[in-house]
Amino acid sequence: MLVLVVAFVTFLPCLRAGFVYDDRENVVENHAYRGLGGAQLEWMFTTFHMGHYQPLSWISLGLDYLIWGLNPLGYHLTNVLLHAVNSVLVMLLAARLLRQNPASKVSRGVVAGATLAALVFAVHPLRVESVAWVTERRDVLSSFFLLSCVLAYLRAHQNPPDASRRRWQFAVLGLYALSLLSRAMGATLPIILLLLDWYPLRRFGHRPASPRTEGSRAVLLEKIPFFALAAGAAVLAPIAQREVGATISLTDHGFVERLAQACYGLVFYVVHSVAPIGLSPIYVLDLPLNPWRAKYVLSALGLASVLMGWLVIRRGRPWLCAALSAYVILLLPVLGFFQSGRQEVADRYSYLPSIVWSIVIGAGLARLWEDRARRTSATIAAGAAILAVAGLATLTARQCKVWQSDLALWRHAVQRGEANFISRYSLGCVLAQGGDEQAAIEQFQAALVLNPAHVKSLYNLGNALSVTDRREEAVETYRRAIEIEPANGRVCYELGRVLGELGRSDKAAAAYREAIRLLPDDPRPRVNLGIILASWGEAERAMALYREAIAVRPDQKDAHYNLGNSLAGLGRFQEAESEYRRAIESHPGFADARVNLGVVLLRQGRAEEARRQFEAALRIDPAHAKSRANLDALPSGHGKR
Repeated sequence: MLVLVVAFVTFLPCLRAGFVYDDRENVVENHAYRGLGGAQLEWMFTTFHMGHYQPLSWISLGLDYLIWGLNPLGYHLTNVLLHAVNSVLVMLLAARLLRQNPASKVSRGVVAGATLAALVFAVHPLRVESVAWVTERRDVLSSFFLLSCVLAYLRAHQNPPDASRRRWQFAVLGLYALSLLSRAMGATLPIILLLLDWYPLRRFGHRPASPRTEGSRAVLLEKIPFFALAAGAAVLAPIAQREVGATISLTDHGFVERLAQACYGLVFYVVHSVAPIGLSPIYVLDLPLNPWRAKYVLSALGLASVLMGWLVIRRGRPWLCAALSAYVILLLPVLGFFQSGRQEVADRYSYLPSIVWSIVIGAGLARLWEDRARRTSATIAAGAAILAVAGLATLTARQCKVWQSDLALWRHAVQRGEANFISRYSLGCVLAQGGDEQAAIEQFQAALVLNPAHVKSLYNLGNALSVTDRREEAVETYRRAIEIEPANGRVCYELGRVLGELGRSDKAAAAYREAIRLLPDDPRPRVNLGIILASWGEAERAMALYREAIAVRPDQKDAHYNLGNSLAGLGRFQEAESEYRRAIESHPGFADARVNLGVVLLRQGRAEEARRQFEAALRIDPAHAKSRANLDALPSGHGKR
């Protein structure tokens, strides 16, 4: 109960947080997961949305939506509760591993050590990213099933074989499948189980044989179903990443470079576990990577020393050998050998591997406590541990506040002082969304100093320059982006829009045509090109484009509105009326459409209906001059009620 309460209270600041980072794409703007109906479940079990296969995580988010709607409190509450439960599972796992004799009672030393292990895991600042970020539901949910799986495995095998073992084995396999359906991070679990079979279970490889020794062949055959599930997850994970273009090829990031990155990652998580300061939502992988940089060389040398030590101690201290091996095995999927995205390392990747060191710390306290001659040392160690846990909890509560909002998150990332173009770019986007375009421009420009070829920074810089009436600079910025990425339809569209505002309709038309080719499912380039053609007197070609836009998206209000304008210009008032009404139906607050509808109604002699449209437009926008002028121009008896 103590561990559960401490974990929950430490992460209470998360309950005041909003949706941050990728939560917008995954939760706020994603309609597919909302609910647990047949259509939603089919999507959950077939999608690779945002580069992950995680149907159970989607189901949990769908359940949150049914209960909370889009209130972030509920989503964060689920994450915090799952993490608190995981902390209790870590305590149970530590207690089971620390007991020398599974048949004996749990001693006070084991309880103290297991509690410390769970608290260190629960309140460490490296946990914040996995808990405070709704998108990382997959972390806490998959870990819940994986921890339950390992506990069930130990329950099945810490005693000599009996009739219940087969039932426990099926439970272990089922829990493992549920973990993989939440996230593929546990793909290396079969190797972890083999490691547990070696130590502490001693099911093979020990002389003299223990009562549980069964032989290597039997132990390996038992793992075949686990390896089959792991292989499936290992196949799906890269496919999911390729679907969203997140993978990085060996040509761009070679094996030697990946090995250097892996060495750095193994050291990074240990260092930040000991000194959890300077944490960031993104640690950018600089490509091309130079494996001879100091941080990579020093990491490799440090690991070489540890490996030599491992070879020396592997027989005399099997527990430490097993801990080191488990740490490396759990990190293997995220060390960069199968690199996806631009992160070199990530705080969230430490969620499972950190359990290893938490249990090692707990084991140290347990051994001191069990040694009666060292009870004083144990008491001092326990006091120091309490202070350390309190310090970690304080840092974690502070780090939770960093994840309160996108603005707080990316300001924190930039203020760390790291040369990180993604943090600058992300802060610029947040500032632009908040209306501070000038500050956003400064951040986009800073991002481009760090990475001149970052098209997203160029695109958003162009948008910010356009909003601040620096259109000529915006045009040049969009053109720079197109030089780097000619097939970017969004940039072509924005270039056309700004060129149109500058009166360069011929060049704007060319940009829109390219955008139509690159964005076949976006109706906006067709509408805007149609407006240009209509201004050139090419009404039929313009109307054809408007109709194409409507075919792409039937509720596109601007397409209906402009088609209505063209039809009205040709005297086809009934058809124009129909298009204006469709525009209003899709957007009731469309004042211009109501005014133009009123005009065509007047042309058909329906003055009373026209008056109602003009009045409705004025209610929407009391300063709408065209509405007032048309209302005042109505014949006597129609202008007033």
